[in-house]
Amino acid sequence: ELIKAGKVRYIGASNFSAERFESSLKISDEKKLPVYKTLQPLYNLYDRSFEKEYGDLVKKYDLGILTYSSLASGFLSGKYQTEADFSKSVRGKRMEKYLNEKGYTILKIIMDLAKKHGCKPATISLAWLVQNPLVTAPIASATNEGQLQELLQSAKINLGKEDIEKLNKAG
Repeated sequence: ELIKAGKVRYIGASNFSAERFESSLKISDEKKLPVYKTLQPLYNLYDRSFEKEYGDLVKKYDLGILTYSSLASGFLSGKYQTEADFSKSVRGKRMEKYLNEKGYTILKIIMDLAKKHGCKPATISLAWLVQNPLVTAPIASATNEGQLQELLQSAKINLGKEDIEKLNKAG
């Protein structure tokens, strides 16, 4: 009704399994109901299951992908590198799951690329998503103007093929 009234242009879903999402698309099509146009999955350099679970679905249905936890709750900003850093925010304790070999490998590559491009780690992390053909837009939050500038700069950074390959291998 909201779509017919012009109050909603498109609908989307979040946290559906790929199987359930595709089933919803098929049922909507069969019953001539509005079809989901976007999907909001957990996706970032650390959490990459989206690629395997949804990659083909995204291409098949030309879905708009709006990633959440794009900076892994701040971990991919480089703010949390040791347990001592947990006190930097109320989210700090949640970083424990990232402090492992995989997390440290990803952080090192992000830090190296941030230095190379003259920007902050958060900028590199989001630039990887911005340049990812599966992603329409990453969702990220800033708590101050400096962080906002880091996020905005991600649309201006051009990661080269070699940079992307390093990041892809890290995760």
